[in-house]
Amino acid sequence: MHSMANQGSPIRPEASGGHPTGVAVPPTPHTLPASLLLHLGPGLVVGAAYLALIPAARAVGLPSAAAIGAQALLVTGPLMIGILKVSSRRRPGEPTIALRRVPTVRATLG
Repeated sequence: MHSMANQGSPIRPEASGGHPTGVAVPPTPHTLPASLLLHLGPGLVVGAAYLALIPAARAVGLPSAAAIGAQALLVTGPLMIGILKVSSRRRPGEPTIALRRVPTVRATLG
């Protein structure tokens, strides 16, 4: 049986931004204002999109919850992809998302 301490596999070099050691270099920490913007900004945009889409959903006879699905497809997905692309262009030598370990199915499902 496997040890509980080793619940993930080390990152392979090809999955770590090309670093030959297989260990991703941690990204540079951002400032407090940048952190607030990156956490609260998308939430405000997504919330505004939801509120803007409620009248459109009701106009076609759908419940307001349909606006949640619409904003997820039209706003949330593209917004998150855009944030990741901008981050990777601003810091080309650093990984956009740095995982210390690739999670295993067993560790994920408990």
